[in-house]
Amino acid sequence: MLENINEQIKIADAKGGKNNEGGESSRLSFEISADNSELSNTSGQLNDFYAKVAGDKQINTETLQKIREQILALQNKEKEMPGYFEKKLQVFEKRSLDYIEKLLAEGANKNWIAQGLAGLDSEQAWAMREKLLVEGADKGCVAEGLAGLDSERAWALRKKLLDQSTSKGSVAAGLAGLDSEQAWDIRAKSLTNEVDKIRVPFGLTGLNSEQAWTMREKLLDEDTNKGAIATSLAGLDSEKAWAMREKLLNKYEDKNMMGYVAESLAGLDSEKAWAMREKLLSKDMNKGAVAHGLAGLDSDKAWAMREKLLAEGVDKSYVAQGLAGLDSKQAWDMRAKLLAEGVNKDYVAQGLVGNFITFVWRLKLKPATQE
Repeated sequence: MLENINEQIKIADAKGGKNNEGGESSRLSFEISADNSELSNTSGQLNDFYAKVAGDKQINTETLQKIREQILALQNKEKEMPGYFEKKLQVFEKRSLDYIEKLLAEGANKNWIAQGLAGLDSEQAWAMREKLLVEGADKGCVAEGLAGLDSERAWALRKKLLDQSTSKGSVAAGLAGLDSEQAWDIRAKSLTNEVDKIRVPFGLTGLNSEQAWTMREKLLDEDTNKGAIATSLAGLDSEKAWAMREKLLNKYEDKNMMGYVAESLAGLDSEKAWAMREKLLSKDMNKGAVAHGLAGLDSDKAWAMREKLLAEGVDKSYVAQGLAGLDSKQAWDMRAKLLAEGVNKDYVAQGLVGNFITFVWRLKLKPATQE
């Protein structure tokens, strides 16, 4: 298929197509047909092909545009296929877990690995959790790595960990994304102990329900871990979320709060989110937090900001963590580059599927989950 496209390009250019420096473009027209089973592979091949030819001045602009339109058309058709998101997620999870296993074998911290398994419910993920527990990983970190999981297996492990005197606060933090009665029961019990209470706000991450907002306001009134309350807004683009971000920034005008709010922008690609990032970057604050808050974003704008922050000398570990949820070639290449430049494996590990904050990219996968 790609050979055929390449041949058509050569023919079109030989008939009068000009390069990108000017001149009349050829009227090349071609169509790509593929059945549903081949769509993913085809669009991927075309993306690779486009990347190779985009800088070739012997190929005219109109030809490149047509190739790009074909790629987008295939990708849009692919997304309409039944099970598209599930299949794509499974492939990414498998690749991420294989990568995590490699990092673990190379000495990555077991506790960081355990926290960075948020949202993973596959057999491979559960085998890894069991192995980590056997090898002495902190039980609280394992509990926190259950964020986003509402399966029977996840609840059975939470109960087991609580029976083994694991911190209720850590279990509560690992309830991020869960709005069930069971989850609220554990949160309520965790509020009775001041040590556990400070972890509870983390477990509200991604929740936009009235019950979640009531608890945030209550905890804020009690001055309970305001930083965690801010980061619990990750993935939320609602009016209430924006009002609370502004309230926190106005009430606590310090570098730390600006950092927490920057991290709360994870998973958000809206105009409001970008305006907030630019506003925060203009202040005297930890710019790494902005890089961290780019988790789940694979847009050109997000990549431009990552490159800008790296050029300005931002701590690369934040950039690594802010790659959570990204399965593009650019993201995988960046991870490899950061490792080669000496970034700690722990940060790269948590920048794969994410922890109890950055896992919110999962909540944005399907339009239905954004309602």
